[in-house]
Amino acid sequence: MSVTVYNSLRNQPGSAKRLGSQLPELTAARLIVESQLVNAQQLQESVQSIEANAGWAMWRDALVLCTTLDSARQDVIEGQWCNEQVSLSARLVAPQQYRLVRMHRETDAGADQVYRDQRVLLRDGLDEQHAIYRLWYQKQNTPLLSETAEPTEQWAWRPVAQQFMGWHTSQALQKEIS
Repeated sequence: MSVTVYNSLRNQPGSAKRLGSQLPELTAARLIVESQLVNAQQLQESVQSIEANAGWAMWRDALVLCTTLDSARQDVIEGQWCNEQVSLSARLVAPQQYRLVRMHRETDAGADQVYRDQRVLLRDGLDEQHAIYRLWYQKQNTPLLSETAEPTEQWAWRPVAQQFMGWHTSQALQKEIS
């Protein structure tokens, strides 16, 4: 199903009732993903270079909301940071070695990729209440090769990535409620 057909179905009056739920809005774009192995110093430099406006880091003893990494510590396990254009995701894969994934989008109305933003409720004890993650899907352009594949599985949208996009602030949430 194309994004145009999907969005016309989504926007039809009464579609939520007929389908049983409101379909999320999908936006066509192209996801650019770059991945590399880095050491702790390179990770810290990469996080600092994007001038993040949101982020979090899991240290061996705490989960901290932060936009930079503490240079005095070398025990980060994983983390995610973003600004308006770029997001970084890092995970410890070996002692002092991290898998760093950099993601950003390019506008492309004809892309075989789409995304939607989703709010995720955070645990108590953090300064923010909700994180925003961008869920990316890739159009399956060829039929599945399995003989048992149902026709509904052919030409489907498959999930490909989850991108951290920041916080849904308490102030924004209050505006939605009122």
